Amino acid sequence: MLSLIAAVALHQAESTERCPSVYRMPAAEVSSRRFKELLDDEFDSLCIDPAPTAAARATMKGKLKFVSAKQLDTPANRKWRDATIAFANGNISPKQYVARTTGLHETYHWLSSPKTPALRDATPSQPLDPTYSGRSVFAEMILLSSSGTPCLTSGDCWLTRDLPDAGRLQSWVLAMNDYRGPMLSYRNEHKFMVTSKPQVLRADAKLGLLVLHQGPKSKGFTVFFNNSMEPLEAAGIKPENALGMGNGVDMEGPKPRVRSLGMVIVPD
Repeated sequence: MLSLIAAVALHQAESTERCPSVYRMPAAEVSSRRFKELLDDEFDSLCIDPAPTAAARATMKGKLKFVSAKQLDTPANRKWRDATIAFANGNISPKQYVARTTGLHETYHWLSSPKTPALRDATPSQPLDPTYSGRSVFAEMILLSSSGTPCLTSGDCWLTRDLPDAGRLQSWVLAMNDYRGPMLSYRNEHKFMVTSKPQVLRADAKLGLLVLHQGPKSKGFTVFFNNSMEPLEAAGIKPENALGMGNGVDMEGPKPRVRSLGMVIVPD
């Protein structure tokens, strides 16, 4: 299986194009020694709570757009977030998730904010999640493969904060950072991920598979999510064309299976 990171690493290294996406942070982090590193990331917009500082505007030098907290904290955006957290935690089925998120008219997708629990707290670990990051990363992959504009906070990927000491929290932060960059690069290569709504190919009525197709036929891709606690067989996945997060797909058996809390992308 070709990993998602390996598939887009070269593009990420060479591309300076910014992906429509938001990084949200407290104003106090503008003084962080890490703040200037945002200039080298792929976010194209910045949200500073409660408002952009003069120092932030001077440092950004017009390279990033500013988004207000009011633009992010809408009822529709919050409903999308709550449904996605419930889906990642296995509290609702794929079919219920589709029903809750269809027709919301949300504008930005985010998983945590100053008004919600941190993502790590909102997606508690389970016995089958020994790294304490599986559900958080699963939710992040939903965020980064959904149409529209994703927003990640400084509590999610810590670009303007120092990494925590080794342990459960660091495991989660590193996993989030590992997949953020490649997925933003992938979104840059496939603009329809931002502009078009996906077609629902499968949405199980119990915990299981959500299968979506994005983009034009023969030029798009199919994405598989499994929010159950067991691997599930899925048609259309082949060893030579499956891109997935590290625990996404199992090719060892007679038929490909999407692992528990796994995500797989299959180009047409």
